[in-house]
Amino acid sequence: MSSAQHVWDLSRAVLADQGGVIVVFRLYLDESGVHDGSPVVTVGGYFAEPSKWRAWTKDWNRAKRPIRVFRAADCANFHGEFEDWQKEDRDKLVAGLLPVTPNHCLPGICVGVNLIEFERAIAPRPELKAMFGTPYTACFQWALQYLL
Repeated sequence: MSSAQHVWDLSRAVLADQGGVIVVFRLYLDESGVHDGSPVVTVGGYFAEPSKWRAWTKDWNRAKRPIRVFRAADCANFHGEFEDWQKEDRDKLVAGLLPVTPNHCLPGICVGVNLIEFERAIAPRPELKAMFGTPYTACFQWALQYLL
């Protein structure tokens, strides 16, 4: 049975055979600023239908060759797969990667908080701290809430 058939069967069960539609999106999220001393925490990413991800992935994989897994920090600092690369070669690869995402219809989202202001705002309200959890958790939840 195909995955599309599984989604259809699940949608019928969830909707109890009533009218309605269940849509499947794939989502890629990443975070920044979760290390000690960061002034902000952000969660950002892109979401799209699986067919759009397949098209993007095909173009991305072609553009990043010979790199297997592109990590921006490794690229910027000549670590990992970028060890022993020359700046000119690295810059040429990055220039080829930059247009890949804008050439596809991948809606994006980014949520961030200033950690000083976040802590100041919730300090007198322990119930908010319990509700939000960590700043990363709050950003993650806000991003998902926005998407839904």
